This record gives sequence, C-alpha cells and structure tokens, in this order.
Amino acid sequence: MAGGSGTRFWPRSRRGFPKQFLEIAAPRSLLEETYRRVLPLSGPRGVLVVTAREHLDRVREHLPALPASNAIGEPVGRDTAACIGLAAEWLASSGDGRSIMLVCPSDHVIRAAELFGESVRAAALIAQRDGKLVTLGIPPRSPSSAFGYIRRGEEIEAPAPAQAYAVRQFVEKPDRGRAEGYIGTGEYYWNAGIFVWTVAAIRGAIRRFFPELGAGLDPMARSLEAGEPIDGVLDRGFAALAKNSIDRGVLEKAAAEGMVAVVEAPFDWDDVGSWNALEAYLPADAQGNHTEGRHLGLDTADCIIASSKRRLVATIGVRDLVIVDTDDAVLICPRDQVERVKELVARLESSGEGRLA
Repeated sequence: MAGGSGTRFWPRSRRGFPKQFLEIAAPRSLLEETYRRVLPLSGPRGVLVVTAREHLDRVREHLPALPASNAIGEPVGRDTAACIGLAAEWLASSGDGRSIMLVCPSDHVIRAAELFGESVRAAALIAQRDGKLVTLGIPPRSPSSAFGYIRRGEEIEAPAPAQAYAVRQFVEKPDRGRAEGYIGTGEYYWNAGIFVWTVAAIRGAIRRFFPELGAGLDPMARSLEAGEPIDGVLDRGFAALAKNSIDRGVLEKAAAEGMVAVVEAPFDWDDVGSWNALEAYLPADAQGNHTEGRHLGLDTADCIIASSKRRLVATIGVRDLVIVDTDDAVLICPRDQVERVKELVARLESSGEGRLA
C-alpha cells in the first residue's frame, strides 16, 4: 500500500512526494526497502503496488524492475479497506484467487528481513490451514498512544519458532494511561497493519462484514474478469466505494467471530511516524543532537536537525527542537509538539499556501 500522503513528515514530505519516497534509515526510499524485503517471498511478478494515480510514475522510477501492470493508481483515496479489496479483485481476475496475499504498508522501517520472512511464512501456513485472517503483532516497547493495539487470546498451533494466538480484540489508539495498562497485562501487541490471508478469505470477509464495500467491488470484479483495462474500471467505480479502514470495516468484526489470528513478530519495527523517529537513525553529537546535513550549534542540546546539503543550519541556546530545512520551507517546533505537523499542513491548505503542502 503506497498511497499515503505522509503529512507528518512535512516539509520534506509533500502531496506530490509523500513519505514512502523518502530515504529514511537507509540509502534507498522506504518504498524500495519494502519492495526488497518482500522480493524473496514473491519475486517481482508477485508484487503489486497500489498507490495514488499521481504517484504512478514515481513508483516506477523507484521500482524499475516492477512489471508496469503491477502498479495500480487509485483515482481517489478510499482508505485501506478499498485498497486491499481492489488488490484482491485484481489478483482474483489474474487467476490468483487461491493465492496467499501479504499486505504491507510501504513506509515502515523493518530490521532483519529474514525474521520478517519467517513471520510471514508462519502466518501464511496458518492462513492456508485454518482460513483465518492473520496479522503480525509487534511486542510493544513502550506505552505508546500512537498505535492501535491487538489483544491476543488463546495460543494456536504455529510452525516453530513462531508463536501465534487467536485475536480477541482490536483496540483504537489509547491514551497513555490505558496503554500502560495494556502493556502490564502482557496480552497486547502494537498493530503494524501487516496482514496475511488467502485472496478467497479476504474477498469473503469483505462481503460478509463490510457488504457496502463488497457491493461496490462486485461490478468492478466482473469487469476485471472480462479483461477490461483497470484504469477504466477504476474511473467508473472506485470513487463510489464505501470508505473505511480494513481494521474497522472488516477485522474488528471478524475477530469477534473468531476468524483472526496474530503471529508475534520477532523483528524490529518502526512506522517512523514523525520527525522524532529520526532519533533512532541519525548520528548524535556529544550534546544529544541528531543531525542530518550541515549544522553548527552553540549551547544546543537534544534537537533533531535535518537540513539540506547546501545550507548550514546554525543554532544558539536552544534544546528539544525539531528543525527541518528544505529549499522552500523551514519547520521549527518543540519535539513534544511534532505530532501537530498534520495541523500545520491543513492550515497551509486553508491559508492560500496549498502549493507548499
């Protein structure tokens, strides 16, 4: 899934150049890192990228080995349930209706690709054996209120060394107090939005638990099976699809019916959700500043500073700031308010500065 706008990484991430195309924690874009991570599981012909139509050329620029027909451009955004439903119908129309389908966000950082592959293979065996919808659960490192949570139930059989459980509940992003309670029970995982299931299982689950979306996908599925070009099919029907996330539209209801499992993920995962996440990937100086590009500081501590290669950022007497310098915009904010960048981007849109969003 590569259609996000990445507003939390403004001003480097823009409407025309969202987060998945940024190089974070590696010399390649997050999209290319995701692609390289799944290649051993599928080969290039087994990778499908669903993005916004205006990003298709950029996707192909970043992934030149991807077959051209394996990049699909949504004419409008309709959230993750429609994105995943569309991908499942495309696979079914291509003769892959019985295949295992791995769903990955394209803008996360995952270390130890081999452990990722082992987790996916374990999830695929469970999905094929039991017909379940399977998610990967991240053991929480802190009581974060930035993520949704997955509450596990009884353990189910999984290929060693994987551990798998029935899913009792999906929980929306909690406040810090509730998150601390979750971690104290040992029953909760972070929800990374990585899913494994058969194409047939997710098609059936959408029609059972999110029938409004299924009704919209049905005529599109018939058109794809008849061999109609996908752009025309999307132009006729995609904007009218019911809008919701896969979690709320399908998985929360399926979990209540005992149809969802979680495999515990043994790898390091980070959704790099804000500029503060760069602390883990940028080198630190003696004052605890994490910098990228050119920086000179006096009495400057515990800042994250990402500057262009051309300009020097100089600071005096500041601490706990995020400073991001680009050719046409500069962001300066306290680190504890960095989540408000999304508000700032919305204000740009409403204040006549939309060209910078």
